[in-house]
Amino acid sequence: MVSQSELMGPERGGAPLAIGLTRLLVLGLLAALAIWVPTERFIHHGLAGDVWWTWKAGQWMALHHAILLHDPRAWNGPGMAGKPWINLEWGWEWLLYILVPTLSASHFLAVLLALELALMATFYWAIRTIAPRLAPELQVLSYFVYQVIFLDLKLRAEIVSYVCFPLLLTLLWKGRNNSRWLWPIPLLAAIWANIHGSWLLIVVFGGLEVLWALYQHKGHIARAMAFWSVALPFALAVWLTPNHLATLTYTVWLDRNHDITTYIQEWQSANFHLPAMAVLGLAVFAAWIWRAHRRAFSPLILDVWFAGAAFMCFDEVRMLPYFGVIFLLWIAYGLNQYPLCQDRWPLAFRGRVRYPLAWVLGGIAAVSFALPRVNSHRFLASAVPSSIVSWLTRHPHSGVFAPYSDGGYLIAHNVRGVYIDGRADLFLYNGRRFQSYLRIISPTACYPDQVARIFQEAQVNRVAWPERQLGANLALFFHERHWHAAYTSGGWTIYAP
Repeated sequence: MVSQSELMGPERGGAPLAIGLTRLLVLGLLAALAIWVPTERFIHHGLAGDVWWTWKAGQWMALHHAILLHDPRAWNGPGMAGKPWINLEWGWEWLLYILVPTLSASHFLAVLLALELALMATFYWAIRTIAPRLAPELQVLSYFVYQVIFLDLKLRAEIVSYVCFPLLLTLLWKGRNNSRWLWPIPLLAAIWANIHGSWLLIVVFGGLEVLWALYQHKGHIARAMAFWSVALPFALAVWLTPNHLATLTYTVWLDRNHDITTYIQEWQSANFHLPAMAVLGLAVFAAWIWRAHRRAFSPLILDVWFAGAAFMCFDEVRMLPYFGVIFLLWIAYGLNQYPLCQDRWPLAFRGRVRYPLAWVLGGIAAVSFALPRVNSHRFLASAVPSSIVSWLTRHPHSGVFAPYSDGGYLIAHNVRGVYIDGRADLFLYNGRRFQSYLRIISPTACYPDQVARIFQEAQVNRVAWPERQLGANLALFFHERHWHAAYTSGGWTIYAP
């Protein structure tokens, strides 16, 4: 039973129970919106791009009982058959297929929602650890802002990294006072390194914690940090991944590859001519002005986290979700010092169970609203019409040239000999298909003889292309080399010699 005094708040003799219930309802509503908004966005866009070859790779591994480390002959033709692939995301590919073996729209959505709830849990733990006195409404609002502004959720391997990152920060923060909190980090590294290349954030932030402990003359903490958050995670990641040390060297090669950083949008640096990125830059600048007016605002290590994450984000926009976590935790730490922003709930609602309960109930409500919105046909549809896919599977060919973003969809639907798909790294690592593809689709002239040479080397004898995206280079090639429209459907045309 809850006593009358426990129900009383700190001001004006107390806060009635109804106020506490109302605030719980507000918490639940914010949590529901934080799940519902990105889920609706995901449903609206449907499955696209990398999801398809990711799922197909998982299917290959499940059927062959082996890790996919060489390109299958059927996928991209004999020219790429058996080429090595440093598959940094094999764990996610296998897991996605195991969870969704039948291309079920509701199953795909269930996986996304489970990961969203996991992300909510790790973010909540992080903000409760770094800003423990912050009002729960502001904590949930922070997560809502993170989901809506900093994330564009897709069923790609990085979604697991987004879940792991707040967990890492929490363990490091707690580990400064009790080294036992560092013990799970090596296990986290072993799992994370088999799912996504961002596992290196463990080593980076662990190294920062070692320097911070040395700066504070805490040798025992520095030694614990060096072992549990740097040395052992690194060793386990190298030992327990299929490519071992190449897991590290390949990740660094990817990050520094000129073609990837130039042509893959998410690897490019921030473009401040875009309104959203300009606003973010101004927000970071304003945050530092706020920091300058508060001498005891935050510890130096948190400022280093913030500055380093901002640099990573502006250097490569794919780091935006990681920066968003640190930015919001940094702001939460500052707001945590203002009395008006601190937890003033009635005592009866301050238990560790009641706050998360509102989050969970909000998540369940969001799920109940999202599930009826799934339309299997539309959700699983792609820009490639099914009639085009059917024609390609029924008519023999040696190779198909199709848009980069749709290659994975064709592979997932058993079209053989696709020239290129979303695995830019595979084609860059093993030849010049990626660069040749860019030459053909770019506005710069690629003459018919050059296109013909590229197609001959890759044994391409079909082109499947959306009519509204047909560029000058392909159009000129079709005209000069007498390729004709073999089949047209749904705004797409298949061209043959």
